[in-house]
Amino acid sequence: FGRNLASSMEEVKFTPEIEVALFRAMQDHKPVGVSKHWHMVCIHQRMIAQGFVSISTRVIWNHLQKLYDLVSLDELENDALPSDQQDFELPPHFYEQGDSEDVLATRKRGRVSNSPSPSVSPHRTSKRKRTQ
Repeated sequence: FGRNLASSMEEVKFTPEIEVALFRAMQDHKPVGVSKHWHMVCIHQRMIAQGFVSISTRVIWNHLQKLYDLVSLDELENDALPSDQQDFELPPHFYEQGDSEDVLATRKRGRVSNSPSPSVSPHRTSKRKRTQ
């Protein structure tokens, strides 16, 4: 019985009505990347909510594979994730020991000595007028 049910489910003809329902179900979910299976569950639940109870996730996957190159989209989505993780390291100037009064004075002014970022003079004023 289960095998006949599965084969009958595989033969769903996607009418324009079903296509529109599928695209509505996919509105906030893309079935690619790390969370593709979670998104497919959400898409399937939305299809059921729209009254298409007999369509399985397998049928949806197969239909989307006919419409899109899901393998390439999945690779593209996964390539966007950072793959080479590095340990966090503090900048070298953080470890430099100096006169404690010097370090405190520099920090109070909002600057760190030997910082790679440019320092801003506290005496410099903006030339733009403020609008209210």
